[in-house]
Parts: sequence; C-alpha cells; structure tokens
Amino acid sequence: MKEHPDAMLPISEQMDLNRGDTYVTLVVWDEISHEVGTLNVPLRVPQAR
Repeated sequence: MKEHPDAMLPISEQMDLNRGDTYVTLVVWDEISHEVGTLNVPLRVPQAR
C-alpha cells in the first residue's frame, strides 16, 4: 500500500443478518494515522412471512 496508495484492496466478508435489518455499518481504523472512518450501507433483508 505504501508503493501504491491508490490501489484497490478488495475484501470479502460473510455476515449473518437478521430479517428486517436496514443497514450495515462499516468501521475502518487506520493504524498509521490512528484515524477512524465509518460508512453506513443501506440494505434490504426480507421480512419473515
């Protein structure tokens, strides 16, 4: 990352979601700068029938 700071870093993670959840909050911590950033991602998990 030091040599190519603009390079993409694909990450894949599986999550167990509850029916009716409306968003996922992603939190990222930069160990070098000690800064934290968050991102709320909207989603739709079908309601129980």
